[in-house]
Amino acid sequence: MTTPPPGASFRLTFPLAGSNEPPFLLLDLAYATVDQLKKLGGKARCFMTPQAVIMEVSGVTREQIEKFTNAVGTSPSMRNATLNVVLEERDAPEVDLDSESVLPGEYVCAKLTKKFLVGLPDGAIVIGNSFQNGQPTFAVRLTPDIDREAVWQQAVESGDAQRVCRVFWDLGGELEFAWARHEEPPASDRWRM
Repeated sequence: MTTPPPGASFRLTFPLAGSNEPPFLLLDLAYATVDQLKKLGGKARCFMTPQAVIMEVSGVTREQIEKFTNAVGTSPSMRNATLNVVLEERDAPEVDLDSESVLPGEYVCAKLTKKFLVGLPDGAIVIGNSFQNGQPTFAVRLTPDIDREAVWQQAVESGDAQRVCRVFWDLGGELEFAWARHEEPPASDRWRM
């Protein structure tokens, strides 16, 4: 395996059009890829748009990225899915991969702490990892006028504080949620933002 050249940067795009998998599965696959590339010493972040899931990556080689995306595409969890990945080499990432803050549009799975919640940008949709009757026990869209202290108290009362949460962004459509094994929920278990 070759050493990545200084400043080597890549963008991986998982287009939503043409995929037979729900967007949440592509988000989870992209996030798992980000996590693995970080373990290889790279820097990576995952973003979502209405058209695609996008990863900005640096500090790893094209071969490392291709090896991992090929393994993901053939994993049993893909269940005969169609996974399209566009890999582009770039001079530099379009986002700050060193920033400790969550960037607008960034998909994140993280521990829901008060500091994390308060530091999220306006527009973030925070979803806890617990469900009751097909609905998340904690879900909030952060707006400029929302009282973050009150939101934190809601997270504590729901039991989702100090547990893993996901940060989504409004894509002008429906967010669908499923159980940890990514099984498609019945229509009655869909939650509209």
